[in-house]
Amino acid sequence: MLRPGRLVRMLVVVAFPALVLLGACAAPGEPPGDSEHAIFVQHRLQDRTYLFDGYAVTVDSIRMDVDDTYQLVVAVCGERALCRSDVPEPTAEPTVSPTESPGPTESPRPSESPEPTETPEPTETPEPTETPSEPSASPPPGEAIVVVGGLIRARLTTDMAGTVTPRSSEIQPVLVPEDRAFWQWDIKPTSSGEYTVTVHLTVLEADTDVPLIADQVLAIPLQVNQTPRKVASQAWFGIKEIATVLGALGVSVVAVVGFLVRWFIKRRRVRPGAGGGPASPA
Repeated sequence: MLRPGRLVRMLVVVAFPALVLLGACAAPGEPPGDSEHAIFVQHRLQDRTYLFDGYAVTVDSIRMDVDDTYQLVVAVCGERALCRSDVPEPTAEPTVSPTESPGPTESPRPSESPEPTETPEPTETPEPTETPSEPSASPPPGEAIVVVGGLIRARLTTDMAGTVTPRSSEIQPVLVPEDRAFWQWDIKPTSSGEYTVTVHLTVLEADTDVPLIADQVLAIPLQVNQTPRKVASQAWFGIKEIATVLGALGVSVVAVVGFLVRWFIKRRRVRPGAGGGPASPA
C-alpha cells in the first residue's frame, strides 16, 4: 500500500507536465486580425473600395525643336467625356456624302423608287452590336484608363537634357466621376535626340502623402530636332572657347590666322616644283 506522501509526489510528477502541455496548447497567440500589419492592410483595403476607373488624356507623342518650349497638358477625369470636351474631335463634314444629294434630285430617276426601300438598312443591325466598345478596353494613343477616387499627385520625369517647369499644383482632387483635374509643365530641351517623358499619377490616402496604390505611368515619346541656329551657336561657342584658351597661353587669334595663311601660301608655291621639272643638262 502506497503511503500518502509518496502518492502525492507521484500525482505531482504526472500532473505537472500535463498541465504545462495543456497550457501551451490552450494559450492563444496574437489574434491574426489584431496585429499592427493586419490593421494597416484592413484600412488600406477599406480605403480602396472608394476608388473607381477614370481617364487620363494627353498627347501621344511630342516633336519639337531644340531650345523651344512645349507646354504639356495632362487631364485626369472621372469620365472620358469630361477630358475630351476641350479637345475638338474630327467632324464628319469632310465626307462627300452631303454632296451626293444632287443625285437624288435627278427627277428623271423616279424609277429608282426601289432605292427608298433601303433594305440594306436592316442589314445595319450589326451596328447595335457595338463591337467598337471592345477597343474601349484599350484606349487610343494619348489616353489611358487610370484609377481615381481621391487626391491625385502628378509628377513628370524625363531623360531629356533641359529643363521642366511645373505650371500647376502637384496634388489635385478627383473624388467623383464629375471631377476633372489638369496638370501643365513647360518642357525646354537643350539637346537634340529621342527621349521619353513619363507622367506618374499616384492616388494618395486621404490627405496624406502615403500612396494608396502603385504609381500609374504614362510614357510619351519625345523627339527633339536640331536647328541651324543651334548649330551656328555651338560653332561660335567653340570658337570663343578656343580663343579663350589661346589668349590664356599668350597667343592671339590674329597671329594664329596669319601663320596658317602664310603656311598655306608657301605650300602652294612649293607644290609646283615638287613634281620635278626638266632635268638640267649634264
